[in-house]
Amino acid sequence: MILEKGNDPRETIVNSIYPNLLSNYKEPKFLEERAILCPRNETVEEINEYIMNQIEGEEVTYHSSDSVCKASTNNRSMNQMYPTEFLNSLKFPGIPNHELNLKVGMPVVLLRNINQSAGPESSCRQMTQSGRSC
Repeated sequence: MILEKGNDPRETIVNSIYPNLLSNYKEPKFLEERAILCPRNETVEEINEYIMNQIEGEEVTYHSSDSVCKASTNNRSMNQMYPTEFLNSLKFPGIPNHELNLKVGMPVVLLRNINQSAGPESSCRQMTQSGRSC
């Protein structure tokens, strides 16, 4: 697919792959038939943020655990060695970032399920049902 050049590359990509996104994003079949693949996580984050800003509704932010397990070490200065700000800034391929922003009705894909006995399998697609904090 060759895209026409536009002022905003994110807008061009999203409008080409997901035409009429705002009226169709709650339709599972519409989303299952399309995907945007990116070589870098930073690009994924930019496109996700662009799409999130297009969709109406209240945004809810979920945070990861941001402390070192004290049971795994005898060192009492672990909090000084790994301050919370440092832990929250870490970004690794295959591991979610510290913040996850969602809106009700947004599609999500579970890539990895750490506790498989408690819930859905990995790679399943779901829609966000509520905006409650855990």
